Amino acid sequence: MKNEYKINYIAKLFNVKPSAIRYWETEGLIGSERADNNYRMFSKNDIFDIWEIDMYRKMEIPVKQLKKLPDMNINEIMELTDGAEKRIISEIQEKEKMLKTLRTYKNGFAEMQRINSRPWKALFSVLMVAGGVKLAADDFLFAMPVMAAMWLLIIISIADAKYMIIPDQAVIALAVCSVGFVNYHSNPLDMLYGVLCGGGVMLLMALLGRLISGKEAMGFGDVKLMAALGFITGLKGIITVIIGMSVISAMAFTVLIAMKKIKRTDSKPLGPYISAAAVIYMLVIWQI
Repeated sequence: MKNEYKINYIAKLFNVKPSAIRYWETEGLIGSERADNNYRMFSKNDIFDIWEIDMYRKMEIPVKQLKKLPDMNINEIMELTDGAEKRIISEIQEKEKMLKTLRTYKNGFAEMQRINSRPWKALFSVLMVAGGVKLAADDFLFAMPVMAAMWLLIIISIADAKYMIIPDQAVIALAVCSVGFVNYHSNPLDMLYGVLCGGGVMLLMALLGRLISGKEAMGFGDVKLMAALGFITGLKGIITVIIGMSVISAMAFTVLIAMKKIKRTDSKPLGPYISAAAVIYMLVIWQI
Protein backbone atom coordinates (compact mmCIF):
# COMPACT_ATOMS: atom_id res chain seq x y z
CA MET A 1 0.00 0.00 0.00
CA LYS A 2 1.16 3.50 -0.79
CA ASN A 3 -0.15 5.09 2.39
CA GLU A 4 0.09 2.70 5.26
CA TYR A 5 1.69 4.44 8.24
CA LYS A 6 -0.36 6.25 10.87
CA ILE A 7 0.81 9.39 12.64
CA ASN A 8 1.39 7.67 15.99
CA TYR A 9 3.72 5.15 14.34
CA ILE A 10 5.67 7.97 12.68
CA ALA A 11 5.85 9.90 15.96
CA LYS A 12 7.34 6.89 17.78
CA LEU A 13 9.70 6.21 14.88
CA PHE A 14 11.25 9.69 15.07
CA ASN A 15 10.60 10.31 18.79
CA VAL A 16 8.59 13.44 18.11
CA LYS A 17 5.14 14.51 19.22
CA PRO A 18 2.22 13.87 16.83
CA SER A 19 1.35 17.56 17.25
CA ALA A 20 4.73 18.48 15.71
CA ILE A 21 4.01 16.33 12.66
CA ARG A 22 0.56 17.92 12.31
CA TYR A 23 2.16 21.36 12.54
CA TRP A 24 4.71 20.53 9.84
CA GLU A 25 1.88 19.36 7.62
CA THR A 26 -0.11 22.52 8.30
CA GLU A 27 2.93 24.61 7.32
CA GLY A 28 3.27 22.65 4.07
CA LEU A 29 6.59 21.01 4.94
CA ILE A 30 5.26 17.46 4.55
CA GLY A 31 2.25 15.81 3.00
CA SER A 32 -0.14 12.97 3.83
CA GLU A 33 -3.30 11.38 2.59
CA ARG A 34 -6.51 10.69 4.45
CA ALA A 35 -7.89 7.21 4.93
CA ASP A 36 -11.62 6.43 4.84
CA ASN A 37 -11.78 7.04 8.59
CA ASN A 38 -10.07 10.44 8.02
CA TYR A 39 -6.85 9.29 9.69
CA ARG A 40 -3.61 10.73 8.32
CA MET A 41 -1.65 8.11 6.41
CA PHE A 42 1.98 8.55 5.41
CA SER A 43 3.79 6.86 2.55
CA LYS A 44 7.43 5.80 2.54
CA ASN A 45 8.28 8.95 0.60
CA ASP A 46 6.49 11.01 3.25
CA ILE A 47 8.61 9.30 5.90
CA PHE A 48 11.80 10.44 4.15
CA ASP A 49 10.41 14.01 4.07
CA ILE A 50 9.61 13.81 7.79
CA TRP A 51 13.11 12.48 8.51
CA GLU A 52 14.63 15.43 6.66
CA ILE A 53 12.44 18.01 8.43
CA ASP A 54 13.10 16.38 11.81
CA MET A 55 16.85 16.52 11.17
CA TYR A 56 16.71 20.24 10.33
CA ARG A 57 14.48 21.00 13.34
CA LYS A 58 16.91 19.21 15.65
CA MET A 59 19.51 21.63 14.30
CA GLU A 60 17.07 24.38 15.42
CA ILE A 61 16.58 25.71 11.90
CA PRO A 62 13.33 27.74 11.99
CA VAL A 63 10.24 26.45 10.18
CA LYS A 64 10.12 29.77 8.31
CA GLN A 65 13.46 28.93 6.66
CA LEU A 66 12.49 25.30 6.04
CA LYS A 67 9.46 26.45 4.05
CA LYS A 68 11.93 27.99 1.58
CA LEU A 69 13.95 24.76 1.36
CA PRO A 70 12.41 23.47 -1.92
CA ASP A 71 13.42 26.71 -3.68
CA MET A 72 16.99 26.74 -2.32
CA ASN A 73 20.01 25.75 -4.36
CA ILE A 74 22.88 23.65 -3.02
CA ASN A 75 24.92 26.70 -1.93
CA GLU A 76 22.00 28.15 0.04
CA ILE A 77 21.38 24.81 1.76
CA MET A 78 25.09 24.63 2.64
CA GLU A 79 24.93 28.12 4.16
CA LEU A 80 21.89 27.05 6.16
CA THR A 81 23.60 23.95 7.53
CA ASP A 82 26.90 25.80 8.09
CA GLY A 83 25.07 28.31 10.27
CA ALA A 84 23.47 25.48 12.25
CA GLU A 85 26.86 23.79 12.62
CA LYS A 86 28.50 26.95 13.99
CA ARG A 87 25.66 27.44 16.46
CA ILE A 88 25.88 23.83 17.65
CA ILE A 89 29.68 24.08 18.07
CA SER A 90 29.21 27.29 20.08
CA GLU A 91 26.62 25.58 22.29
CA ILE A 92 28.94 22.59 22.83
CA GLN A 93 31.79 24.92 23.84
CA GLU A 94 29.48 26.74 26.25
CA LYS A 95 28.34 23.42 27.74
CA GLU A 96 31.97 22.36 28.11
CA LYS A 97 32.68 25.56 30.04
CA MET A 98 29.68 24.89 32.27
CA LEU A 99 30.87 21.31 32.80
CA LYS A 100 34.34 22.53 33.71
CA THR A 101 32.87 24.99 36.22
CA LEU A 102 30.65 22.27 37.68
CA ARG A 103 33.59 19.92 38.08
CA THR A 104 35.60 22.68 39.73
CA TYR A 105 32.77 23.22 42.22
CA LYS A 106 32.57 19.50 42.89
CA ASN A 107 36.33 19.30 43.42
CA GLY A 108 36.11 22.29 45.76
CA PHE A 109 33.41 20.61 47.83
CA ALA A 110 35.41 17.37 47.87
CA GLU A 111 38.43 19.31 49.10
CA MET A 112 36.35 20.85 51.89
CA GLN A 113 35.35 17.34 52.95
CA ARG A 114 38.99 16.30 53.01
CA ILE A 115 40.07 19.21 55.20
CA ASN A 116 39.87 17.08 58.34
CA SER A 117 42.41 14.61 56.96
CA ARG A 118 45.04 17.18 55.98
CA PRO A 119 48.29 17.39 58.00
CA TRP A 120 47.96 21.15 58.49
CA LYS A 121 44.63 20.65 60.24
CA ALA A 122 46.49 20.60 63.54
CA LEU A 123 48.22 23.92 62.79
CA PHE A 124 44.96 25.64 61.89
CA SER A 125 43.29 24.14 64.94
CA VAL A 126 46.06 25.39 67.26
CA LEU A 127 45.95 28.89 65.73
CA MET A 128 42.17 29.05 65.97
CA VAL A 129 42.12 27.79 69.55
CA ALA A 130 44.88 30.24 70.56
CA GLY A 131 43.09 33.12 68.87
CA GLY A 132 39.77 32.04 70.34
CA VAL A 133 41.16 31.81 73.88
CA LYS A 134 42.69 35.29 73.58
CA LEU A 135 39.48 36.80 72.25
CA ALA A 136 37.26 34.94 74.72
CA ALA A 137 39.35 36.24 77.59
CA ASP A 138 38.73 39.80 76.39
CA ASP A 139 35.18 39.53 75.04
CA PHE A 140 33.43 36.16 74.69
CA LEU A 141 30.58 37.54 72.56
CA PHE A 142 33.09 39.00 70.12
CA ALA A 143 35.11 35.77 70.02
CA MET A 144 32.19 33.62 68.78
CA PRO A 145 31.52 35.35 65.42
CA VAL A 146 35.27 35.88 64.88
CA MET A 147 35.92 32.14 65.25
CA ALA A 148 33.10 31.33 62.82
CA ALA A 149 34.42 33.88 60.31
CA MET A 150 37.97 32.54 60.66
CA TRP A 151 36.88 28.98 59.92
CA LEU A 152 34.99 30.10 56.80
CA LEU A 153 38.02 32.11 55.66
CA ILE A 154 40.20 29.01 56.02
CA ILE A 155 37.80 27.05 53.79
CA ILE A 156 37.72 29.89 51.26
CA SER A 157 41.52 30.12 51.24
CA ILE A 158 41.99 26.41 50.62
CA ALA A 159 39.39 26.33 47.83
CA ASP A 160 40.85 29.40 46.11
CA ALA A 161 44.47 28.28 46.48
CA LYS A 162 43.83 24.80 45.13
CA TYR A 163 41.03 25.31 42.61
CA MET A 164 40.99 29.08 41.94
CA ILE A 165 37.36 29.32 43.06
CA ILE A 166 35.65 30.93 46.04
CA PRO A 167 32.48 29.00 46.98
CA ASP A 168 29.39 31.22 47.08
CA GLN A 169 28.02 29.19 50.00
CA ALA A 170 31.03 30.10 52.14
CA VAL A 171 30.80 33.79 51.18
CA ILE A 172 27.08 33.88 52.04
CA ALA A 173 27.78 32.19 55.39
CA LEU A 174 30.52 34.77 56.00
CA ALA A 175 28.07 37.61 55.34
CA VAL A 176 25.62 36.01 57.79
CA CYS A 177 28.37 36.09 60.43
CA SER A 178 28.16 39.90 60.28
CA VAL A 179 25.09 39.67 62.53
CA GLY A 180 27.44 38.88 65.40
CA PHE A 181 29.42 42.09 64.80
CA VAL A 182 26.52 44.58 64.73
CA ASN A 183 27.07 45.68 68.35
CA TYR A 184 30.73 46.40 67.62
CA HIS A 185 29.96 49.19 65.15
CA SER A 186 29.06 52.64 66.37
CA ASN A 187 26.74 53.13 63.41
CA PRO A 188 25.00 50.27 61.52
CA LEU A 189 25.47 52.26 58.31
CA ASP A 190 29.21 51.74 58.78
CA MET A 191 28.66 48.09 57.78
CA LEU A 192 26.91 49.16 54.58
CA TYR A 193 29.74 51.57 53.78
CA GLY A 194 32.14 48.68 54.31
CA VAL A 195 30.25 46.54 51.78
CA LEU A 196 30.25 49.32 49.19
CA CYS A 197 33.91 50.13 49.75
CA GLY A 198 35.16 46.53 49.83
CA GLY A 199 33.13 45.31 46.87
CA GLY A 200 33.54 48.58 44.97
CA VAL A 201 37.33 48.75 45.28
CA MET A 202 37.78 45.13 44.24
CA LEU A 203 35.36 45.53 41.32
CA LEU A 204 37.27 48.61 40.17
CA MET A 205 40.55 46.70 40.42
CA ALA A 206 39.05 43.82 38.41
CA LEU A 207 37.79 46.16 35.68
CA LEU A 208 41.08 48.07 35.49
CA GLY A 209 43.05 44.83 35.38
CA ARG A 210 40.92 43.54 32.52
CA LEU A 211 41.25 46.86 30.68
CA ILE A 212 45.03 46.93 31.04
CA SER A 213 45.83 43.24 30.47
CA GLY A 214 43.00 42.38 28.09
CA LYS A 215 42.04 39.35 30.17
CA GLU A 216 40.37 38.59 33.48
CA ALA A 217 42.77 39.83 36.15
CA MET A 218 40.60 39.06 39.15
CA GLY A 219 37.65 36.72 39.68
CA PHE A 220 34.27 38.00 40.80
CA GLY A 221 34.58 35.71 43.82
CA ASP A 222 37.23 38.08 45.23
CA VAL A 223 34.79 40.98 44.82
CA LYS A 224 32.04 39.10 46.69
CA LEU A 225 34.47 38.01 49.41
CA MET A 226 35.66 41.56 50.05
CA ALA A 227 32.07 42.83 50.09
CA ALA A 228 31.16 40.20 52.73
CA LEU A 229 34.19 41.19 54.81
CA GLY A 230 33.16 44.83 54.49
CA PHE A 231 29.85 43.85 56.08
CA ILE A 232 31.77 42.38 59.01
CA THR A 233 34.54 44.95 59.51
CA GLY A 234 32.87 48.19 58.43
CA LEU A 235 34.45 51.02 56.46
CA LYS A 236 37.60 51.55 58.54
CA GLY A 237 38.16 47.83 58.87
CA ILE A 238 37.79 47.00 55.18
CA ILE A 239 40.20 49.77 54.22
CA THR A 240 42.72 48.18 56.60
CA VAL A 241 42.02 44.74 55.11
CA ILE A 242 42.51 46.05 51.54
CA ILE A 243 45.84 47.63 52.49
CA GLY A 244 46.92 44.49 54.36
CA MET A 245 45.90 42.24 51.45
CA SER A 246 47.87 44.41 49.03
CA VAL A 247 51.02 44.31 51.17
CA ILE A 248 50.83 40.58 51.98
CA SER A 249 50.06 39.53 48.38
CA ALA A 250 52.77 41.80 46.95
CA MET A 251 55.36 40.32 49.31
CA ALA A 252 54.21 36.74 48.63
CA PHE A 253 54.16 37.18 44.84
CA THR A 254 57.60 38.80 44.89
CA VAL A 255 59.06 35.87 46.83
CA LEU A 256 57.33 33.25 44.66
CA ILE A 257 58.46 34.93 41.45
CA ALA A 258 62.02 35.25 42.78
CA MET A 259 61.98 31.53 43.66
CA LYS A 260 60.58 30.82 40.16
CA LYS A 261 57.56 29.07 41.65
CA ILE A 262 55.26 31.20 39.52
CA LYS A 263 55.54 33.51 36.51
CA ARG A 264 54.44 37.12 36.34
CA THR A 265 51.74 36.19 33.84
CA ASP A 266 50.32 33.32 35.94
CA SER A 267 46.85 33.62 37.45
CA LYS A 268 47.22 33.98 41.19
CA PRO A 269 44.52 33.42 43.84
CA LEU A 270 43.86 36.41 46.10
CA GLY A 271 41.51 34.62 48.49
CA PRO A 272 44.25 33.42 50.89
CA TYR A 273 45.79 36.92 51.15
CA ILE A 274 42.41 38.61 51.64
CA SER A 275 41.62 36.04 54.34
CA ALA A 276 45.00 36.50 56.04
CA ALA A 277 44.57 40.28 56.17
CA ALA A 278 41.02 39.89 57.53
CA VAL A 279 42.11 37.45 60.25
CA ILE A 280 44.97 39.74 61.34
CA TYR A 281 42.55 42.66 61.53
CA MET A 282 39.98 40.74 63.58
CA LEU A 283 42.50 39.16 65.95
CA VAL A 284 45.00 41.98 66.43
CA ILE A 285 43.85 45.37 65.17
CA TRP A 286 40.06 45.63 65.64
CA GLN A 287 39.93 46.22 69.39
CA ILE A 288 43.12 48.24 69.71
